[in-house]
Parts: sequence; C-alpha cells; structure tokens
Amino acid sequence: MSALLKFQDVSYWYSRDQKKVEILKKINIDFEKGTFYTITGPSGAGKSTFLALAGALDSPKEGAILYEGKDLKKNRLFQISQSIRLNRLSIIQPASLYDSIAKRRCGNGNNEIL
Repeated sequence: MSALLKFQDVSYWYSRDQKKVEILKKINIDFEKGTFYTITGPSGAGKSTFLALAGALDSPKEGAILYEGKDLKKNRLFQISQSIRLNRLSIIQPASLYDSIAKRRCGNGNNEIL
C-alpha cells in the first residue's frame, strides 16, 4: 500500500539572533490510509510545526512532503490543505479526544460519561 502522506528528509528551522534553530531534522515517515497516529513529545519538540507541515499550512525548509504521491510544494496548497483537513486526515484536539474516549451514546440518545 502506498502512503497517503509521506515526509521525505523533511527539515524545518528558523533564525533567531542570526543563529539557526532546528525544529525538525531529516524526518522520514509514511502515513497509511485508515491508520490512526498520535504525535507526542515535550513542549518545544516540534509537534505543532510537524502538524502545520502535514496540513500544508507551511512548507519544509528542506525535503519533501508528498500527499497521494504529489509534492505539496508543487500543488495548489490551499486546495490540498482543505482536502487533508476536511476529508482525509483528522487532527484530534484534546477536547474532542476526551469526547471520543469518555462519552458514549446511550440507547435513549443522551451522552453519558463513562
């Protein structure tokens, strides 16, 4: 099976006081359709940057991000970003994760906390 989303040698950094601050360095990962993934790490580890890149909200400084085999840099980023966010990949925020895990639909149509 080919990857729905693929990071190939992706690096991202910014400059602070004329110094290069590396956020992500040579990331290689494939995301398969139908598989659930979590992104974890300490504060400042690059999780938000990684998700911004995955959602085509920003571009890597080096490397490529492929969506269905096509380089995001070479496509219309807004359309791809909309497709990723709305149709294919779900980025779960803590509140919705809580709702998904802690609540269930009861037979009477009410939500109940487990």
